[in-house]
Amino acid sequence: MIAILYRSEALTAAHGEADAEIVSVARERNTVLNVTGFLHRENDTFYQWLEGPADAVRRIFASVLKDRRHRNVQKLSEIKIDHRSFPAWSMTYSDGRTTSLFDWAAEAELSLRMARSDQVSSVLQFHSQKCHDNSI
Repeated sequence: MIAILYRSEALTAAHGEADAEIVSVARERNTVLNVTGFLHRENDTFYQWLEGPADAVRRIFASVLKDRRHRNVQKLSEIKIDHRSFPAWSMTYSDGRTTSLFDWAAEAELSLRMARSDQVSSVLQFHSQKCHDNSI
């Protein structure tokens, strides 16, 4: 299994129908492909962690690269994993209203551009526990 963490610039309105569609489609697709993960939107920036079978995760990431609802996709990491960070979530979602990665980075005195994937994954795991209702 592998995990990919990426960041991109959103081209859609925050909290809108496009975000709801992204999450809905991802949940269905990920369930079929045995992929789990977490999508976080902060202002106009997406962070997404995808995990599961290598071929499936890479196939999803390839489709992400072609998606016109965002741009400037930057793969921050691709790592081999022994266990999932988000085993219960086909795709969970949070945004700056739920938790702020920017605030976390400021408190930790880290640049999100320089944060390691394990650091971002840890904060996403922590905040996923707060997502009792992971709908948008």
